[in-house]
Amino acid sequence: MNTIFSVLLLLVAFCCSSYSLTYTYPVKCLNLDKTPEASRYTGLNPEDNWEPSLLDPHAVHGITASDGSHILVGRAESTTSYDSFVVKVFPSGETIWTWRSSSSGKDAANAVVEIPGGLLVIAGWRTVGSVGKRSLTVLMLSTGLEQYATTSFGDSAGSHGAFEMISINSNSIILTGVSKEPDLTEMSFKSYGNVPNGNAFVQSLPISQLRTGHVSWIEEFSDYTTAKSVHVLPSGKIAVLLYSEEEDKQASTSLLNANGSVQWITEHSQHGEGTHLTVSDDGGWIIITGHGGDGYIAGRVTKVKVSDGSSVWTKDFTVGGNPNLIYQECWGVIATSDGFVVSSGTSNSS
Repeated sequence: MNTIFSVLLLLVAFCCSSYSLTYTYPVKCLNLDKTPEASRYTGLNPEDNWEPSLLDPHAVHGITASDGSHILVGRAESTTSYDSFVVKVFPSGETIWTWRSSSSGKDAANAVVEIPGGLLVIAGWRTVGSVGKRSLTVLMLSTGLEQYATTSFGDSAGSHGAFEMISINSNSIILTGVSKEPDLTEMSFKSYGNVPNGNAFVQSLPISQLRTGHVSWIEEFSDYTTAKSVHVLPSGKIAVLLYSEEEDKQASTSLLNANGSVQWITEHSQHGEGTHLTVSDDGGWIIITGHGGDGYIAGRVTKVKVSDGSSVWTKDFTVGGNPNLIYQECWGVIATSDGFVVSSGTSNSS
């Protein structure tokens, strides 16, 4: 399955080994203006199409499913606060089905993965009473019908939690996010902000235990507030993107083995804020995306060695213009089979 992101595209080669904030390697595409003409654009506006009571929907993660469809998840404003949503779209642009949380409290979907049996697992968080709880919701890929949901992951009043990302490893799903967050009002993720307190974690949940929430292992990182992204390598090892409010720790990576033992943790302070990571097809490199800058904000990509976690290079990308007026933020990244990386995000003027 491939992860979907959009808007500002950066397509860069893996090959360069220099370490600097300069363009020293081939750039195939800097932004959408230089790409081949798009075959289509599809606007998914719930006010016009499928859910009039949802406002300002933000899709924050997506995948290409086994049937070729695109699955987008996120959250939208509603009369009760905000709700999570899922949309299934065919490559032709046709909306096949939509799903909206029926939870009575706040509910946000942060990530999605497909599992065997034609099922989708939606990871995020929701309020149950006064507690923000890590939540998983299972839907049918073909119809969008909800099968079940669970919030049984040990969260409680004054110790809130949320899932930020999900990946699949053999017969288990790997989940990352925040636990032990003391303040429910601080629960912001993805483009909505960063959670400032709590403990980052990685956990492995057997697919057979999705209903119960009984994990096989969990690893916490008390020096970090959340684990924003996770990717399972071909070897079965697990790459994780960690975040802390401390400036030097906003784009840290860790490698775990399949049993959850930490192999290494490294900080990439030159990167700025990390938002997402991926792994090259050969499993030798971790690629971080995000943004940063001294007096400006540019999209950033950092290449990291899987063997020891050391940085190889970090690069800035912009769409041009005055960097003090035009800000670039990168929110997603994938590695392609021909040795390039595609990163995407937004460009904003002030």
